[in-house]
Amino acid sequence: MNTKRLHMSRVLKTAVCAGVLGISLMAASTANASLVTFDLVATGGNNVVVAPGGKSVQVTGPNATVNYAINAIVHNTNGSAADDGIAQIMLSVNGSGNLAGTEAGQNVSPFNSGNALPGTPNGLSLGFDNGTAFANDGSSFFGQTPAQTPQFGTAATTGDLVQTLGTATFTVTGSSGSTSLTPVVHIDTNAGTGGRFQQFAVDGSTYVLNGNGSGRKDGVAFSSATAFDSGSPLTISTTAVPEPASLALLGLGSLGLLMRRRK
Repeated sequence: MNTKRLHMSRVLKTAVCAGVLGISLMAASTANASLVTFDLVATGGNNVVVAPGGKSVQVTGPNATVNYAINAIVHNTNGSAADDGIAQIMLSVNGSGNLAGTEAGQNVSPFNSGNALPGTPNGLSLGFDNGTAFANDGSSFFGQTPAQTPQFGTAATTGDLVQTLGTATFTVTGSSGSTSLTPVVHIDTNAGTGGRFQQFAVDGSTYVLNGNGSGRKDGVAFSSATAFDSGSPLTISTTAVPEPASLALLGLGSLGLLMRRRK
């Protein structure tokens, strides 16, 4: 094999890998085995550009703000959302990166009732949850419906039920860098309540769980380490962040051009 052909072969492999990686990332973002997925989706802001899908945001000017929704996605197996819904959820938004900023949360109806809390700003984060169990100190974001009853979907809604528990704003104070925001479910050590702050219904069954998946299902002891998961991070950056779909198209497009050149 001559040098030119060897170079083309290596470039082809790179393009294929890029395309496969992009497709794999898209598949991973939709696959789940949990009861509830917590997800952050950018909805707009000031001096920012939100990529399709709301998972990456590019800062384009000073005094930038990013508004995002705090969502709970209830995964059913019967194809109807009529018997699915959130009653109350406690979580935090964990921020990591080098783009400085501040957080502010807000509950939305009907998850703004009773003991609902908007979360305490904590540097890049909202609340203090980081996956380590600790007693509830009122710092976490807490969405709660009236009478702590599930906010059911409708029969017209097929597939997974998406419910917005609250909104938040990330105000950029740094000049450059990138920060990723990820929802983290609260794991509580409060012996008096068993830490069961996560209450919801799936397929007509009622769950009262701690953030580690332990608690009760329809009044019977239940435990599942995969009860909760989170969507891909919401990334805020001063440079453009490619979406997985863009990465896939770029890789496959390059492959097509190279195949044409080889002919």
